[in-house]
Amino acid sequence: MNSDVLTERAIALFNEYAEVFYDIPREAGGPPGVPEDIRNVEDELQERGWSFKGRGSARTVFGIPDSLTSTSRELVVKFPLQPEGVSGEPWRDGINQTETEVEMFYDAKVDTTYLAPIRAFDDYYRWVVMEDVDNFDPERTGSGLPATLENRLDDALLQPGDFHEGNLGWLPVDERDPGDELHEDGRRLVMMDYGMLSTINPMRA
Repeated sequence: MNSDVLTERAIALFNEYAEVFYDIPREAGGPPGVPEDIRNVEDELQERGWSFKGRGSARTVFGIPDSLTSTSRELVVKFPLQPEGVSGEPWRDGINQTETEVEMFYDAKVDTTYLAPIRAFDDYYRWVVMEDVDNFDPERTGSGLPATLENRLDDALLQPGDFHEGNLGWLPVDERDPGDELHEDGRRLVMMDYGMLSTINPMRA
């Protein structure tokens, strides 16, 4: 586990809440919406000063309070949720999505330029910490950028399984590349949720 950006208290809290979240059942065909128990835990974290960033198909995401980190970068933590009922689709399990992200980001053969950086993770994929990004606003920056980013991922032999504007964001970066349209004002457009990413068969290259 890489945890040089986290305090010991942060790791303890992540382990505690990861277990709480993942123990909450989500039944397929049950009442519509998110189980009340999940909402209650999310509310509890917000009362403790954690900012709720959103919830995907199998994970819930929070901004980490500065008191729990040792970096000037804004960080988020993703907590996996159980799959809904018995599903034959591994991506519906939040732990599988987190494992995919970690394996992709730390695979030496993968170009991670356009993926949100992972800064820490649990060895059993019960949580993962990433650098936070600013939401992508197509009305302000132009609607053609997602297609450009998708092409860049394709060039890097990466195939997004869930590519949409809600999974994109602007990452603050130190380097400047004015010739790259995916760079703007000291930031780069990246995919921030790539738990369903896969590598393309290298025979395509």
